[in-house]
Amino acid sequence: MGSFNVACSISNVSIGAGDPVAYIPLEKARYRYHIGDGNDMLIYTHCFYAPVTLPIFGEYDDYGRVENIEKNRNTEIIEEFFGIPIDKVISIKEKGPAVGTISSGMFVHRKIYDIMVKKCSIANEWGGISCPIFAEPRDNPMLALTNELERYLKEVEKNIKMFDDCYRILGRDKEHDRGNHFLSSISSIFVFRDYEVFNDIYQPKMRQGELKDEIIEFVLFECGMGATNNFYFPAMNGYQCGNLYASKILYWESLKIIIKDILHRKYDWLKPKELKWTIKYRAKRYWKKLWQR
Repeated sequence: MGSFNVACSISNVSIGAGDPVAYIPLEKARYRYHIGDGNDMLIYTHCFYAPVTLPIFGEYDDYGRVENIEKNRNTEIIEEFFGIPIDKVISIKEKGPAVGTISSGMFVHRKIYDIMVKKCSIANEWGGISCPIFAEPRDNPMLALTNELERYLKEVEKNIKMFDDCYRILGRDKEHDRGNHFLSSISSIFVFRDYEVFNDIYQPKMRQGELKDEIIEFVLFECGMGATNNFYFPAMNGYQCGNLYASKILYWESLKIIIKDILHRKYDWLKPKELKWTIKYRAKRYWKKLWQR
């Protein structure tokens, strides 16, 4: 079989051999959206597929798999759960009971995953990070979320000695409690999203205090998916030798639209003529700085 590229499921930019990637095995969502149900404008990150594991990092091997996998505690936990080596878990072509419900997977450029974690989670008007609409990026979401989780865990430890029930501890927003928005984001991944295998793998480890940073990063990544209108889905094959210019044209025009919208929101009090001049001036200055880097 010949080699082939894949596309990043977030940016849709092609991924070639040797590119650093985050790979997320997928299963069919428990409550899948069915085309034709009438909710075409209301799809969410998990409408079609759900993540089976935390991201597995490595390099794309040009044949639909991942090589040079970064071995860590997460990969050990995945191997323990499925009872097979991590490279067999990633190779969805090897079907059978060993890989459980894994039906597909999505590739994400490693740089895209990292920037989603660091920059694309957002703060809404309630002070949380769960609303992707009309909000600006938080300066340091990782630090804020980590500090908030640490503070809350210390508070909980005063009253209980063991985390017997992850649902009870992390499921406070089940009663629409908005007292802790950071934890409501974390609890959503365990309680409301119905990630069946994901929960089977990670809830016991979460109770033991493992993979806290990785879980937080994944929650931030998922918040970023909502903020950028993405959902869990395997992308189409990437271009092999061409269409780089097609992608460039697409994203260049998209960027110009975004900059115009940002400027318009910032200067919505200006008159039409003033706004037009301001947009041209600031856009020109922005591009000049961009090209000088």
